[in-house]
Amino acid sequence: IMTCLYEGMSVQQIADELMISEKTVYAHKYMVMRKFNLRNDYELMLLLNKLTKNCAWPGGFINI
Repeated sequence: IMTCLYEGMSVQQIADELMISEKTVYAHKYMVMRKFNLRNDYELMLLLNKLTKNCAWPGGFINI
């Protein structure tokens, strides 16, 4: 889900792609933001950008 958000997909696109509900996408996003004490989507994108730069392989995220 975080990879899809980082790639610019909408919640609806993510839900369709992963065959889950939009509510599930929002729930995962909310839990990540809560875990890292993020206040908005901008801060989430900054975190995801930082994580991708630290990633050892292209296009890969570690599950958080």
